[in-house]
Amino acid sequence: MTVAGHTPGFYLVAFSLVSVFLVIMERLVTGYHTFPYVVAQAIVGCILIIIAAILTPRWAKNPDNTLLAVATAIVNILLFIIGDVTISSSVLAVALWVVYRSFSMRACLGLTIAFIIFSPIPHILRHLPAERVIREFIGSTVLFILYLFLAWFLASLEAGAERERALAIEAAVSKEQTAAARMLHDGLGQQLVAITMSFNVAKALKPTNEEAAWEELEHAHTVTNQALTDLRRWVRALDPPTTPTPHTTNQLVEIMKSLSQTFSSTGLEFRIIPPSEDQPIPTPIGEILHIAAQEGVANALRHGHPTAIHFHLSTTDDTVTLMVEDHGDPTAPASTSEKPEGYGLRSLRERAEHAGGTVTATPTPTGFQLTTILPLREA
Repeated sequence: MTVAGHTPGFYLVAFSLVSVFLVIMERLVTGYHTFPYVVAQAIVGCILIIIAAILTPRWAKNPDNTLLAVATAIVNILLFIIGDVTISSSVLAVALWVVYRSFSMRACLGLTIAFIIFSPIPHILRHLPAERVIREFIGSTVLFILYLFLAWFLASLEAGAERERALAIEAAVSKEQTAAARMLHDGLGQQLVAITMSFNVAKALKPTNEEAAWEELEHAHTVTNQALTDLRRWVRALDPPTTPTPHTTNQLVEIMKSLSQTFSSTGLEFRIIPPSEDQPIPTPIGEILHIAAQEGVANALRHGHPTAIHFHLSTTDDTVTLMVEDHGDPTAPASTSEKPEGYGLRSLRERAEHAGGTVTATPTPTGFQLTTILPLREA
């Protein structure tokens, strides 16, 4: 579940950090002359805010990292202690969310109970009246329970989104398996039937018309070669070669050349149009472009009858664009009027959008075109 491209957890983290910052700045402005220690408190608070702003997004991407989860929770708890219990205490909700998602509900509940038990101590040490201590205790308890519910709610939303994603992946994989079965039946299956029929006809014609029998055998040989070519293409598409992640545009061009050599035995013609000059590529962007090149070839082979595949790589000051276009035989029957979006293309699009880029897949008069546009700087 996302709102304007961000998860609810993102907005909780942003709100909590901003609220703590405003509380610290307000204390700094109003208490600078009378309470010099406020300056030190503000400096420590700002440092913790920066650390939390770095750690929390990293943890959200890798919640199974126990050390990162513990560090993130501790930093948010320290911010809760520095901030105001009513205004900036939402950082405690972030800490509870981290503990719930990375550990368990029991750990989250235990942390909440600990805060409830120890919450009256600061008021008692300040020698506040008993009625005030009880009132503050009840208010804090209600607040902690609300934050516990918020942590559970966020974790439930994420678990639901993860289940939906798993179901979508399962459906996409099932669709690709169905497409593979259809290819084997309609493609290789029919070719094997044609080969068998040619052998039977040749066997029947041999006693009376040996020349016609040889023609049937020649036809069977042609169909066999085509079947082997189709099979090689499918095997290459399902298991592309492993190559290192490119860090420059020239390295990406070399990967495209490697793909061309891998499929050279299948009869495909490749054309590569490189950029005018070499440019560095961030590692995450290079990984996505690497996948885009492989997926462009695999998608063409799975869903079409290509005779040529063209790579066009171009760059601007801020973006890099990779276009993979396949050109097919216009006389060959199309597998579908619109190529389905399988798991590979869906995953590529998600990764590109997460990096601040786009992926578009559009039909052309002679085949299909996959265009990936990414920023040259990490989002």
